[in-house]
Amino acid sequence: MKLILASNSWIRKILLDKVGILYTIDAPEIDEEPINNSISDPHQRVLKLAELKAEVVAKKYANQDALILGSDSVNLRNGISYGKPKTREQAFEMIKAASNARDVQITAWCVINAKTNKKYSGVEELHFDYLEISDEAIHNYLNQPNTKGYLCSGGFDIGSQFYLRHCARVYGSHGLFYAIPLEKIIPVLQENGFKV
Repeated sequence: MKLILASNSWIRKILLDKVGILYTIDAPEIDEEPINNSISDPHQRVLKLAELKAEVVAKKYANQDALILGSDSVNLRNGISYGKPKTREQAFEMIKAASNARDVQITAWCVINAKTNKKYSGVEELHFDYLEISDEAIHNYLNQPNTKGYLCSGGFDIGSQFYLRHCARVYGSHGLFYAIPLEKIIPVLQENGFKV
């Protein structure tokens, strides 16, 4: 049995690497815009996208001993959905909105057994409460040569020193730091013969 990650997300790969789960990447090419535009509820939207990613890849591995893992996330800051910033100005505004605020990361996951077509899926949340963030701190973070702020929803990497300095509290699934709720995924892997 092999695990196929239906994503190119660097953060998801980090988590699987850290826990020593072997996997192959086969990111599907799907147009997310129609789903993003047609489903307003963020929980339903990320679940639909996670399932679609897994289903598209599962078709390629039909009748094979493979588990396909699809996932999708959205970050809500003060109820507003923020994607990845395209410009420095957008990144600044996104991060500034986190000052003394709360983020809710909503992540959906879907695992499909390509041989049996059995599907497992769900939606989890992770809440972040932030301290005050000064303009100077934001500019310093964005000026760092290796900042991952432009690769992350909401404008900053939750594994960075910047995050550690400004996050007051975290509630929810620890695995969602890496956009996969491992406490849900590991039992599915074990049920399907993985030694985790």
